[in-house]
Amino acid sequence: MPAHNASGDMTIKPAITMAARVLLGLLGAVSAASADDTHCEVSSDDDLTLNPRSLILIRESGTPQRLVMRQGVLCVDDRWVEPKADDRTRLIQFERQIRDGVPLAQAVGRAAADIAITALGEVAAGFSRNPEATRAQLANVREKIDIRLKQSFSKSQLTLVEIDDAIGALVAELLPQLIGDVVAGAVQSAITGNDVQLRSLDGLEARIERLVEPQARALRPRAQQWCRRLEALDGLDNALAYRLPSGEPLQLLRVDRRTVK
Repeated sequence: MPAHNASGDMTIKPAITMAARVLLGLLGAVSAASADDTHCEVSSDDDLTLNPRSLILIRESGTPQRLVMRQGVLCVDDRWVEPKADDRTRLIQFERQIRDGVPLAQAVGRAAADIAITALGEVAAGFSRNPEATRAQLANVREKIDIRLKQSFSKSQLTLVEIDDAIGALVAELLPQLIGDVVAGAVQSAITGNDVQLRSLDGLEARIERLVEPQARALRPRAQQWCRRLEALDGLDNALAYRLPSGEPLQLLRVDRRTVK
């Protein structure tokens, strides 16, 4: 009996290691397939909300706590400001470009979600103990993402620059179960001697990369377009002559576009 357990351990441990390696490599495969020559990193201290009349920016800490843009007029913490002509033009352009960019942001977010779910679905199909149940859960997550992306800005605090975070949070709901399924499946295959299923883990990363590469390639032009829009918004923000009572600029967002090596 002890010899049998030792042999089982020798078989199971490599299987678990292999499963863990594939799961860790999964993220790398998706990342590599969706990588682009440039990376657009955006940060903002504000949550952005749109309604039919205004663009509203709310800051959790610091000042100003609330900004409202409405057709070139600016409200700073409940105090309406009449900007100079050049700033008025910039504010009008900023609000218009945000509104015009919403469909593109939604499309980019939806495509990014498809890539992530396609990759997870490949793992589920290949090694989950219950592929159909996992696929159903993935479909449910996909539906949640679509609803999130379509929801009205007047009823939410969906921040344009954090769409990827929202997608990541929803997809992450499935990861614990998926990891458990894959590891448990690897252990079961090792115990039952199912070498075919164990060998199916080999090359899974490459298969996923090949699978998502066309989607990632199709996404790149839209992602680049969205990045250029964000850069234009950042340019308008930086050009504003208006200063807060403290003397500081508004600093609505920060965009860092750099080459990925």
